Amino acid sequence: MQHILCAAIWAAIMVAQASAATEHIYELIIEGKRTGYCRYTTRSTEAGLETSGETVIKVSLLGAPFDMTYRSVALHSADDKQLLSYRLEFTRGAETASCVVTPSGGQLTVATTSGDKTTTTTHPMGPNTFLVEGNMLDTWAQMIGAMGSTMTSVTLISPLAGASQKLRVSRPGRITVAALGRKRACDRIRFGEGASAIEMLVARDTREIVEMRVPPQNAAFRKATAAALQGLATYDPGARLFSIVNDPLPEPDKLTLLKCRARIQVAGEKPSATSLRLPYQKFTGTARNGLVDGIFEVTPYAYDGKNAPAMASLPPSDPKLAVYLKPEPNVECDDPEIKALAKELTTGCDTAWQAVVKIGAWVKANITYAITGSGARECLRARKGDCGPHAWLTIALCRAAGIPARITGGVLYSRALGGSFGQHYWTRVWMGSDGWIPIDTTTGEVGTLSPAHITLWDLAGLASLDVKVLAYAPKPEATEQVPQMPRRTYRPKVGETERWVFQSDGQEIATQTAECTGVGDQDGRSYSDWRFEFSAPSSSTSMKGTLSLWLDAAPRTLSVEASAGGAAQSASYRFTPAEVSVDLKIGEMPVQRQHRLQPGQMLQMNNNITAFSLAMRSLALKPGETHTVPFFAASSLQSLDITFAVAREPRSIEALGKSVSCLVCEVEPIKNRFYLDADTGEILRVETFDGKLVIERR
Repeated sequence: MQHILCAAIWAAIMVAQASAATEHIYELIIEGKRTGYCRYTTRSTEAGLETSGETVIKVSLLGAPFDMTYRSVALHSADDKQLLSYRLEFTRGAETASCVVTPSGGQLTVATTSGDKTTTTTHPMGPNTFLVEGNMLDTWAQMIGAMGSTMTSVTLISPLAGASQKLRVSRPGRITVAALGRKRACDRIRFGEGASAIEMLVARDTREIVEMRVPPQNAAFRKATAAALQGLATYDPGARLFSIVNDPLPEPDKLTLLKCRARIQVAGEKPSATSLRLPYQKFTGTARNGLVDGIFEVTPYAYDGKNAPAMASLPPSDPKLAVYLKPEPNVECDDPEIKALAKELTTGCDTAWQAVVKIGAWVKANITYAITGSGARECLRARKGDCGPHAWLTIALCRAAGIPARITGGVLYSRALGGSFGQHYWTRVWMGSDGWIPIDTTTGEVGTLSPAHITLWDLAGLASLDVKVLAYAPKPEATEQVPQMPRRTYRPKVGETERWVFQSDGQEIATQTAECTGVGDQDGRSYSDWRFEFSAPSSSTSMKGTLSLWLDAAPRTLSVEASAGGAAQSASYRFTPAEVSVDLKIGEMPVQRQHRLQPGQMLQMNNNITAFSLAMRSLALKPGETHTVPFFAASSLQSLDITFAVAREPRSIEALGKSVSCLVCEVEPIKNRFYLDADTGEILRVETFDGKLVIERR
């Protein structure tokens, strides 16, 4: 790479610094917390000027570790005008990647390795083209020194992403800032436009970077001392990504109307009132400088693909759509594996919509939800990802098939935290005369989109979120008091254990164990205490905790620590006959909720069969009877009436090494089939109605 220095004195300064191996240190401040640093040192070697850099950023998302570390070595010619080589190693949580950059013949060859896959890209070099890795300030400093004062645009090549991006350069003026105990007069140099622009403050005397500002993340790298390398805080943006609702809603796919008041600060884009109005989404209010304040009214969206373009007509020739067919960071639609999968999935499809339906079904079925923040290529390789990777992979597969696709997003309602809205991304696909059609392959909505989605942006994020539900439909029917059914008493013994094996299509995928650790009496009532664990390594899900139940199986206390898809959470439940109080902590975000209980309400927990089995032992079910029993669903913090329809004839199964006569119960609405020991009521086997998931007592 040819670097044209803006002044000879700057070259002299750089060489002097290299000879002295001067270290540059910057602290990273995100939302007021010192969460990382960048440091680099340049020194003279026989081969040229060598710059060693390191950036560390402490990040988690809802407790999932995302600590990022970059380590690089760059070699330039002795006069600092030509890049000779560049190497970078990157880690994020448990994931690793590396890249090697080789200049030759007026272009850069970038070989990026992620896992066991290496991808090579080439990029032409010119006077306005620079190698810049976003969080490595040595690469920015190299560019600043070479830019000159009149350059109006630059092309940045990211070695880690193996992609290039052209950015407008502007110089808004000068500013004086405090740095290392003294005032520094700086030039402001801005890269990009709008709210997503990055701004450099460059010292007018030495031309070194004093500060780099990244407004979309409310972040900045600032000149610092070695003290910045210690005592880092972990940044977890989860608290601003969720808004707990005042009125829990029905399941999203049951909603026919959602009306809410929202005050949302968007980072990275500036939505307009017009952009927030869609065929299925009304908006009344204001949208200025990224702040959206008003009322949304959302209804279900459906698309049947009758007018979708034929596959034979793709890709479309409209130049306006060309950008939605090209590879870009996170959308590696030119990757050989992505291209091969797209071809496999869409072969035989007559229309673009048929192809999208197949792509969406494959992504939903084959990508496990886990917080990774990865792009399409890594999502496909690892077969896991959160909503962003789901969307990126969907987009890449569509583009590889010749179907224009782009990312979109906003917030989505879910049962998390007892009912909340959270940041979410999904996809839009181009269907010819029907325009851009929304699909969500994370939730499996292809052809429908529930009113739980509030669309806000193309590609942005949340700075803050506050949503109040004003109205929704359908309203829940008035809950009638469930009549008490006959009960029986089961008295566990200390040391009693249970082990459950979860099988999917015949393969063991998880286990759950429990042990009775104590029995006691309180206010004339007896109870038993249990310790339990659940582990599903393939889906990165685990849970452990303690449970205390009265002998009639009503819950007394519950404490849980869990990790699902990389997100860590803990919860403490305290039950009275009339109410449960819950203290949740998801990542660094504390939440308190209360929920009224019905008399005799029992406990239902996802992935904990022991709580269900103890409940069933206390119910005196008989062949041919149907009973509805009130439960409290611990995961969603909501009441759940469960109906048990017992078959007229018992059935014998092999369990615990012997043949056992069992009552067979159809269980709704959870769509399970329970096999209960006919004598004790103990659950011995659980299976889904389709038989794909089987849980057995071992």
